[in-house]
Amino acid sequence: MPALARCAGRLTAGYRGEVADTDAEILAGYLTDLRGEDLGLTRPAVYARLCWAGRRAGRAAAPRG
Repeated sequence: MPALARCAGRLTAGYRGEVADTDAEILAGYLTDLRGEDLGLTRPAVYARLCWAGRRAGRAAAPRG
């Protein structure tokens, strides 16, 4: 998933500590939305919406400072 990898890189840019928690949260957010009841396969941009769900989850877990 290039979009998720790019998101993880941007959220942790410059951070020298362990970033695995942020990576895991991005993936968990993506998968949670994928399994959600309101995925809406008939709505446009399914992949983009899933990636944004991952980004939101990763942003909440991203290291500060």
